Amino acid sequence: MICMLIVMIIYILVTVFKVQSATLDKVVYNFGKSELQCGADFVALSRVRRLQDLAIENEITLERLNDHAESLLTERIDEEDRLIQLSQICE
Repeated sequence: MICMLIVMIIYILVTVFKVQSATLDKVVYNFGKSELQCGADFVALSRVRRLQDLAIENEITLERLNDHAESLLTERIDEEDRLIQLSQICE
């Protein structure tokens, strides 16, 4: 009689937002095409205690980082302009 041992590895898929305050034993992260919300990549990468417990499935490009930083800067400048206009109306 031949016995076979089947090893099962259970993976739990969760969103970055669900694990914001959690510390996980191991994380496998896929950067995807774009960051949906500012800081989401940081949250995902900072959920483990040790670097050895982090696996990254794909590369992140410098272009993606630059595009995100540029869009955030534009949003911030627009919001500052809006606040200045509001303060002038209230005077």
